[in-house]
Formats: sequence, C-alpha cells, structure tokens
Amino acid sequence: MMLPGLPQDLVEEILSRVPATNLSRLRYICKRWDALLKDKIFAEKHVRNASKQSRLLMLKDYRVCPMSVVNLHKQVDAPVSIEFKDGFELKDSLSKPDQVDVSEIFHCEGLLLCTTTNDNSLVAWNPCTGQTRWIRHSSLYKRNSKFYLGYGNKDKSCGRSYKILRYWDDGTLGTQVVEFEMYDFSSDSWRVLDDITCNCIPQLNGMSIKGTTYSYGLDKKNHNYTFLLSFDFTTEVFESLCFPLVVGFLSHTTIALSVVREEQLSLLLQRTNESKVDVWVTDEIDTKAVLWSKLFTVDIEDTRRYMISTKVSFLLDKEKKIAVVSEPRCRGEINDFVYIVGEDRDSITIYLEPTRELLRGGFFRFCTPFVFNYVPCLVQY
Repeated sequence: MMLPGLPQDLVEEILSRVPATNLSRLRYICKRWDALLKDKIFAEKHVRNASKQSRLLMLKDYRVCPMSVVNLHKQVDAPVSIEFKDGFELKDSLSKPDQVDVSEIFHCEGLLLCTTTNDNSLVAWNPCTGQTRWIRHSSLYKRNSKFYLGYGNKDKSCGRSYKILRYWDDGTLGTQVVEFEMYDFSSDSWRVLDDITCNCIPQLNGMSIKGTTYSYGLDKKNHNYTFLLSFDFTTEVFESLCFPLVVGFLSHTTIALSVVREEQLSLLLQRTNESKVDVWVTDEIDTKAVLWSKLFTVDIEDTRRYMISTKVSFLLDKEKKIAVVSEPRCRGEINDFVYIVGEDRDSITIYLEPTRELLRGGFFRFCTPFVFNYVPCLVQY
C-alpha cells in the first residue's frame, strides 16, 4: 500500500515501474487506482518504464495455455518434458458463458487477436487486464481470410491507434490477393483499401514488432522466390524486404518467423529433403532494408528427417542459442511435435497428443499448435 499523502505524479511514476501482472491486481484497491490503470496515457508510460516479464504460451486444443520446458538443463536425472497449466479463459459474455474455442492467434505486444472456430468471429483480447472487444467483419463466408494486428500513430503523446489488416484470396498457391480491408479500433469500422500496392503474395506466420507486421511473401511472378514482407499501419504501405539468402517456397520445407524480446526478428529455415536447420536473427530493421546474422545451425536427423509443415512456430533464446519449435501433425500421424534444438546440445523431440473432435460426416477437427512469447501489459484499445 502506498504511503498516504504522496503526490499523484509520484504515485503514477512508482506504479509505472511495477510489472503488469502485479499491477493488474491493484485495480481493486481503490477507484482512483482502477481509473489510473484504465488510462491510455498511463498505459503507454507503463509500457516504456516497466520491466518485461515474458511468458511462454501455446495455442493447444483451442485454448491459450501457459507452457514450460522442464529439466531443460538436466538439473535432475529425468528426461526433458513439456508441462501445461490451465488455459486462460476467453468467454463471450454477450452470448454464452462457455469458453470460446480459438483456432488462430496473432499477437502484438500484449494483445491477442483471436479467430474463433464456430463462425470465424474475431476478438481482440488482453489476457492481463481481461479486456475484450468482439469485432464484426464482412468475411464470415470468406474462409481464407487472414488477419494481422498492429498499430499506427506511434507518436508517444498520441498513444497507439490499433488496426487490423485483413486480406482474402481463393486459397490456391500463387493466387493474387482478392481484397484488402482495414479495421480501425478508434472508429469501430472497416474500410476497403482500394489503392494498396503489394508486390508479394502474403503468407501465414506473421509477426509484429513495434506495431509493424512482418510475414513472408511469395513473388508474384516466380513463386520460388520469397521475401520478407512488412506492413506499416501508420502509412498503410507494404514493403518487400530481403531475407538473409535466396529463400524459395518450393526449395524450402520450412520458413518460420519469430520475435526476440519485441525488438528483433528471428528466422528458421530448412531446405527441402535436408535435416539441417538454420536460425537467423536481424541485426537491424528499417523501412527499406534488413540486416541478418546466422545464429546457429543444427541437425535434426536423429529426431525426424525434416519438418514438413508450413505452419511451424518457434521461440528463440538468443543468449543460450536454444529454440523451442512447434510443428503440427502431418497426414497419417496422430501427434503434434515440439523440438528443442540448440547449437551445443542434441536435438530433442517431444510428442504431444492432440485432442480430436469428431464432426459430422466422420471427420476429425484438430487445433494447429502455435507457440509464442506473451509479455503482459496494460495497453488499451
């Protein structure tokens, strides 16, 4: 409890340095603190001042679950394993009290943009504060719609203006994007982007750094050439940037992006029919160019010959040169996989048995696992 009589500006300065997970519990102490924690200007100050406490999360069985790697450094005589805690509760208070099934997630500095399984509804969710916003969109029947979350107006005095970019195609390899739309949180409305120019075909595996989204995109004329594609939510402009070497969609089995400490991009590459995996990190990112460095190369031949999914997700510990890689089950297999790979260690494969849901017609529904770092924060939208 704060000492009575402290000036309000000093109270705000102190609270702005308290980690978000601890601070969110203080909103129930008094109405003044509750109002402060809901203030957008204070939230921006807190993002700048407070220490970051990242959590390892995985989308598993349609729930967002805290995840930990046990005995990674062999402190006891036991195998490396994965443990999950109870998932965060996401409920639709407007309709049913039951938890909502989440099929896809895009995360941006404390906010999660979730696509639900029932009707492809969208919800923006801050698990730290519990704030949710259900978003109506025009693509309920466009099953190949993909969504990116970011923000513009990066002037600190103005705060963040969160937006969602939606694009839609017919789902075939190499198709042209049919339509782009933009949702603005401030106006709670969608608009079609008629004059947008994109020289690449956006793919999945998008990431966000400081409000700008990054994904990989196929060259429209030659699909064997792949570029790093960025989208700036302030200017609403795409840029085609370079990967560290010639990367081709057809020549590479796996192309996956991740974020390191909300400051750097990391890239996981594996060539077709090869067991070696390269991990790269960015040295510098600007609007026109990217500089890359190879962090390490590992061989996963002792686990599986090669990963064969374009929906691989991974996290990187840059200092320890260790990556946690998640891969969904492939045709004919019943397990998802988690790999622990590193420069100075043997590769480890952990099998995860997914929950299957029987649908009408005798088909099973599986949730594609997705692993990511979540940094709790108080951001408002």
